[in-house]
Amino acid sequence: MLSALCDYADKNLSGIEPGFARKQVKWVLCCDENGRYTGLINLGEDTRGRWFDKSPVTPNMNSGGKSHFLAETLETVTLFGQQELEEKKQLALQNKNHFFCDLLIQASESIPALKAAATLLQDSQQLAQIHADI
Repeated sequence: MLSALCDYADKNLSGIEPGFARKQVKWVLCCDENGRYTGLINLGEDTRGRWFDKSPVTPNMNSGGKSHFLAETLETVTLFGQQELEEKKQLALQNKNHFFCDLLIQASESIPALKAAATLLQDSQQLAQIHADI
């Protein structure tokens, strides 16, 4: 039994490290070094996107108000569709968005370019342009 499990892991889980998981990403938001929106890239016209083998995983997200780092839903990252939600769900989505932006700001201490992404995602006018492009 253990041998079969090891064989499965070798064939299907090679290259995956603890703290990372394989995730599918549909959209890439682009901005310049000042956090100004420059475009949107669709990674899969006919599919759900492109697979990335080493996406960070955020454990213990059951309490709500948290988000994954770098790869998260369009709704969480850009507040897309927020207006159609009831007030309680709007607040929950805003909390996830703030958590996502806070993670970017924290990471920007080591990778300064991430500050531009956080700046973009905290600007309501730029978010409106992203929503229009979707």
